[in-house]
Amino acid sequence: MSSVGKVTQVPSGKLYHQIFEAEAQLVRSLAASRKHALERSMAPKNGRKPLMKKMDIPEGEMMSFRQRKWAHSLPNDWVTENPVLYREKEIIKKKKAEESESTIAAREVRGLMDTIVPERPCTPTLGTKGMDSHRRDYESALGNFKKEIAQIGLEMEPFILEPGMLLMKKLAESAEDINQLFKKVESNTNLEDYTFETLLELWDLMAEKFQFQKQGIKELDEALYKAEFSRTDKLKSVLKKYAEIIEKTSYLTQPDVYRLINKEAMVINQALLGNRRAIAQLFINLSEATLQQELHSHRRWQNLLDAWKDLKKQALVQSFSEFMASERIQAPPGVKKEMETMLKDQKALQQKRLEHLCTICDLLPPNYSKAQLTEWHSSLNSLNKHLDTFHIDCMMRIRLQYEKTWQECLAQVQTCKKQLLDCKAFTEEEAESLVSPYFFQMVGELQSKVEEELELLDISFEGLAKQTEWQSSDLFSYFQEAVQLWEAHQSALSVLDVELEKRMEQLRQKRSLDEKALEARLDKLLDQLRQQSDEETLKIHLEKAKDFLKNMKSRYECFHKLLTKEATEYPVIILEELNSYSSTLSQHFYIREIFQQTLDGEVIFKFREPEVYEKYFQESTRSWRSKQRAQMEMSRSEEGESSRTIPSSPAEEMEEDDQEIESSLTEEMAVSQQEPSKQSDKMDESSEESVKESEKIQVEQDSLKPSLNQEDMMLQEEEKEEEEGEGEDKEKVEEREEKVKRKKKKQEEEGQEEEEREEEEKQGEEEEEHESLFMEEAGAQEESVEEISHDQDMESFTTSSGHTYFVFLTLEQQEESCKKPYSNLSTILVNDISSASFLEQVIIPSRLVLQIKKQLRAGLFEHLEKWFDQCVLKTRVMVATKINELDSELELHQHLHEPRAKCIEKDIHNVRAAELLLHQERLDSHCAGVIETLRKEKMMFCQFQEEQNIKSKNFRRKIYNMEHIFSNATKSQRLVSLSSTLHRELLSYVDVTQVSLRSFRQYLEESLGKLRLTNIEFIKHCRLFSEGGNFSSEEINSLCHRLEKEASRIEFVESLIMINMEKMESEYLDQANDVINKFESKFHNLSVDLIFIEKIQRLLTNLQVNIKCEVAKSNLQTDGLNSSLEQLQRKVEMCRNSKGDKKSPQ
Repeated sequence: MSSVGKVTQVPSGKLYHQIFEAEAQLVRSLAASRKHALERSMAPKNGRKPLMKKMDIPEGEMMSFRQRKWAHSLPNDWVTENPVLYREKEIIKKKKAEESESTIAAREVRGLMDTIVPERPCTPTLGTKGMDSHRRDYESALGNFKKEIAQIGLEMEPFILEPGMLLMKKLAESAEDINQLFKKVESNTNLEDYTFETLLELWDLMAEKFQFQKQGIKELDEALYKAEFSRTDKLKSVLKKYAEIIEKTSYLTQPDVYRLINKEAMVINQALLGNRRAIAQLFINLSEATLQQELHSHRRWQNLLDAWKDLKKQALVQSFSEFMASERIQAPPGVKKEMETMLKDQKALQQKRLEHLCTICDLLPPNYSKAQLTEWHSSLNSLNKHLDTFHIDCMMRIRLQYEKTWQECLAQVQTCKKQLLDCKAFTEEEAESLVSPYFFQMVGELQSKVEEELELLDISFEGLAKQTEWQSSDLFSYFQEAVQLWEAHQSALSVLDVELEKRMEQLRQKRSLDEKALEARLDKLLDQLRQQSDEETLKIHLEKAKDFLKNMKSRYECFHKLLTKEATEYPVIILEELNSYSSTLSQHFYIREIFQQTLDGEVIFKFREPEVYEKYFQESTRSWRSKQRAQMEMSRSEEGESSRTIPSSPAEEMEEDDQEIESSLTEEMAVSQQEPSKQSDKMDESSEESVKESEKIQVEQDSLKPSLNQEDMMLQEEEKEEEEGEGEDKEKVEEREEKVKRKKKKQEEEGQEEEEREEEEKQGEEEEEHESLFMEEAGAQEESVEEISHDQDMESFTTSSGHTYFVFLTLEQQEESCKKPYSNLSTILVNDISSASFLEQVIIPSRLVLQIKKQLRAGLFEHLEKWFDQCVLKTRVMVATKINELDSELELHQHLHEPRAKCIEKDIHNVRAAELLLHQERLDSHCAGVIETLRKEKMMFCQFQEEQNIKSKNFRRKIYNMEHIFSNATKSQRLVSLSSTLHRELLSYVDVTQVSLRSFRQYLEESLGKLRLTNIEFIKHCRLFSEGGNFSSEEINSLCHRLEKEASRIEFVESLIMINMEKMESEYLDQANDVINKFESKFHNLSVDLIFIEKIQRLLTNLQVNIKCEVAKSNLQTDGLNSSLEQLQRKVEMCRNSKGDKKSPQ
C-alpha cells in the first residue's frame, strides 16, 4: 500500500489519536467516494435520455427550438441534453455491472487521497504565526492579480476604438461617392445615347465601392479578433504567474489553488466569449447595413436601366413599322412574276384541252369502243385535273413567294430581336415579350389580308373547276347517252344472235336429249349383250342392237330440217331491230323523221308525232315569234329613218329577246312535263303504234326529269360549299346564304304560279274537250298550212347522202334547261375577283360545246344510214354460213353412224365369248394353289413339334445335373443363390417356350391370313360390269360358292394346328414345374440345417466380443481410480506441509 503523506514529527501521547483520525477520515472518504459514484450513476435531471422525435419548425425560421438550444449551448454544460454523455454513462454502467466486488473494492481504495487532510486543524501552539503570514501573502497576491487583470482591459481598449472610428469614416465617404455617380447619370437628358456597357461600368464602380466597404468591415473584424487573441495570451500568462505565487504562499493546498485559479479562469473565459459574440454580432450588423445600401443602389440603377430599355424598344418598333410599309413587302416582285407565268401556261393548257374536246367526234360508230370513250373521258378529266393542279401549284408558288416575304419579315423580326440581345441589356424573355405581341401582330395582319385575297382566288378556281367539270360531264353524258343507244342496239343485236344460237342450241339440246335417250337405250342393249353368260343369248341381243341403229339415223334427218328453217327466218328479226334503233335514235335527239329500210334495200321515211312537251314548246315559240314580229313592224313604222341609222340595235334586241324566250320556254316546258300522261292519253288513242311511242315517251320523260330538276341539286351543292367555307370567310358565307334564300323564295313563288297555271289549264282543257269534237275538221285544214310555216322555223341538218332531218327541240333549248343553275356562275366568279383575266382564259366556250354536239348528232345519223346496208349484208352472209354448217354436220353424223353395227359385233360379242372361257381357267388354278399351301403348313407344324420336344429334354437334363452342386454346398447363402438360379432357369425356359410358340402361332396366322387374302383378292379382281369389271352376277355367284368351300378348308386346318399347340404348351410347362418342385423339396431340409448352424455361430462370436469389451472398460476404471487416489494423496501432503510452515514462525 502506498504512503499517505510525508513524515512529520508527532507529539508524544498523540500517536494513537492521530492514527484513529486518519482511519476515520479514510472511512469517510471511502463512503463519500461511494456516494459520489452512486449519485453520478443515477441519471441527473439534465442528463436524461434525449428524445429523438420530429419537431415542427415555426414559420419564418430555419431551426426548431430544440435545434437552436443545441446550437447556442456550450459543450458539456450539464443543462442541454447530450446523447454522447448518455451513451458514455450507459457504457460505464454496463462495465460496472460486469465487475466483481473485489475489483470494485480495489478501485475504491485506489481512489482515496494519498495525503490525509485533517478534518480540523491541530491545536498545537507551534506554527500559529506562520499561518497568519501565509494568509497575508495570499490576500496581497490575490489583490495584485485582480489589478493586473483590470490593467490588461485598459491597455486593450484603444486597439478596439480606433479601427471602429476609421471604418465609420470610410463608409460615409463611400456612400457620398455612390450618390454623386447616380446624380450625374440621372441628370443627363440623352439617356438613350448611353450604351449598356456604360451602365454596366457605372454599376461596376458602385460594386467596387461596396466591395471596399465589405473589405473594411472584414479588416475591422480581423483587428478585433486579433486584439482579443492578444488579451487572451496576456490573461494566460497572468494566470500562470499568480498560480505559482499563490502556491508559494502555502496558505492553500495545491488542489485548492488549482480550484481557485480554475474559477477565475472560468469567469475570464465567459467574459472573453461574450466579447467574441459581441464582435460577431457587430460584423453581422455592419454586413447587413452594407447589403441594404447595396440593394437600394441596385434598385436605383435598375430603374435607370429600365428607362434606357424603354427608349431602345420605341426606336426599334418605329424602324420595323417602316420596314413593313415598304413596297417590297406590300407587293413582292416574285408574286408578280409568278402571275405572269401562270397566264402564259393557262393559254397553252386551254388550247390543248379544246383540241382534245374536238376529238370526241372521232369516236362515233363504227370507230366507237367503250375503252376509247373511257380513255377520252379520263384524258379530259386528267387535262382538267392537270389544269386544276396547275392552278393549285401556281397558288402554291404564289404562297411560297408570299411565304418568302413572311420569312423575310420573320427574319427582320429576328434581326430586331438580335439587336435587342446584342445590347446585352435584354434577356431572351424580354426580347420575346416585345417581338411576340406587336411585331408578329403586324406580320399577321398583312398575312391575313393576303390570305383572304388568295382564298378568294382559290374559291374562284374551285368554282371554275366545277363549271368545267359540269361542261365536261355534260358533253360526256350527251355522247354517252347517244352511244348507249348504239350499245343497246349492239347488245340487242347480240341478244338476237344469242337468241338465235339459243333457239338452235335448244333444238340441239332437245336433239341431244333425244339422242342421249336413244344412246342410253342402245347402251342398255349393249350392256345386256356384254353381260350374257352363254352364246345363244349373245346372238339374240346383237340383232336387237342393229335394228335400233337404223331408227336413230331417221330421227337425226328430221332434226336437220328444223335447224335450217330457224336460220332462214333470222334476217327479218334483224331488220325489225334496225327500225327500232332508228326510231329510238330519232326520239332521243327530238328528230321528226325516222329512217327505215326493207330487205331489198328500199329506203322509207316515217314522220314521228311530237311529244306533249315538244308540241307545247313549239306552239309557245310560234306564238311568241308572231307577237315579236308584229312589235318589230310597229316599231319600224314609227321610228322610220332613226331605225335605219342604228341597224345593229334590233339584232341585239332580237338576241336578248331570244334568250328571254328560251328561258321562259324552258320553264313552261318544265310545267308541261308534269302532265305528260294526261295529254298523251288524249292523242292518237286509236293506233297501237302511237300507244307504244307514248309509253317510250313517258319513260324518256321520267329520265329527263332529273336533268330538268338540276337547279335544286346545284343549290344544294352551293349550300354544301358554303358550309365548308364557314371557317374561312364568314361574311361571304352570309351573302351566299342570302342569295340561296332569295333563290328558294323565287322558286317557291314560281312553283305557286305554276300550280295556279296548272289549275287554270285543267279547267280550260275540260271546256275545250267539248269544243274539240267540232273543231277537228277545221284544225286539220289549219295544220296543213301551219306545217309549211313550221318547217321553216324548225332547226334541221342534212347528211352526206342528201337526207334532211328536222328537230323539234334545239340543242340551245336543251342546253338552257340543263345549264340554268350554272348560267350566272362565271359572272359571279368575275365579280368576286378584281383580276378576271385568270378565269377568262380557261373557261370552255358554250358555243364550242354546242357545235361538237351538233357534229355528234349528224355523225350518228350518217352512220345509221350506212349501218342498215352493212347489217343486212352481214346477216345474209351469216345465214348462209349457218346452213352450210348444218349440212356438213348432217354428212358427218351419217358418216360416223354407218360402221357402228360391225364394231358392236366385233368388239362386244366376240370379246365376251373369250372372257367366259378365261374366267373358268383362272378359278381352277387358284383352288389348286390353296390346297398346296395348306399341305406345306401341316409339314411345318410337325417339324416345330419335334424341336420343342428336344428343348424340353435338354432342360430336364440340365436341372438334374445341378444336384451335385446342391449336395456339396456348405452355406445357406450358397443354397439361396442356387435356388434363385434354379428359378431363373425355369423362367428362361418358360419364356423361350412361350416365345417360340407365340412366334410360330404368329407365323401360322400370317401365312393363313395371306391365304385368306388371296381368296379375297381373287374375289376383288373379279369385278362386276357395274364396277368396271367383266363378270356377270351369275358368274360371281358360282365363283363365291367355290371359294367358300376353300375358305372352310383353311379354317379347319388352322383350328387343328392351334389345338395341338395349346396342348403342347400346357404339357411342357407342367413338366418343367414338376421337375423344379421335386428338386426343391429334396434339398429343403439341407438348407434349413445350414441356416440354424450359421445362426449359432453368429451368437457365439457376438458373446466373445461383448466379454472383451467389458474387460477393457473395467481396466480403464481401475486406472482412473488409481490416478485419483494419487492426486488426493499429493494434496493431503501439501496441506500438511503448509500447516507446518505456519506453525514454525509463531
